[in-house]
Amino acid sequence: MALLIATVSPTAADEKLDELVKREQADVDNEAVTVYGGSIDQAACVFFIEWSGVGSQIDGHYYDVKHGRKTLWRLRGANPKDGVLELTAFESRADGNLERIAEIRMTKKIAKGRVVWSGEVKRLDGTEGKIEMSRPL
Repeated sequence: MALLIATVSPTAADEKLDELVKREQADVDNEAVTVYGGSIDQAACVFFIEWSGVGSQIDGHYYDVKHGRKTLWRLRGANPKDGVLELTAFESRADGNLERIAEIRMTKKIAKGRVVWSGEVKRLDGTEGKIEMSRPL
């Protein structure tokens, strides 16, 4: 009987996203902001989350890596209990106001040396999707 040990290596895309997240975190001038890499559905995204722990309000934004910073979506919400984030996503309208586009609920786990938030996106148009964001411990 042979013992087979398999390891999961990060893909080149994962490594590229991790490097982008490190650069973005280095450029953040607010120590309350944490930068996460992740995805919404299949699209790679960079998330900027400002919060101070359980029970606090959350403010942030994210962008789709493929399109860069030319389109930023706002995030607002709360961390109502340990391991749960409830967020609302907004996009800017032409008049400068924010339009609510989705509700997001994520739960936290620790996996492979990373803090991983994952959950569901429920868009106001009735469609649903998956969201995940993570950072090293």
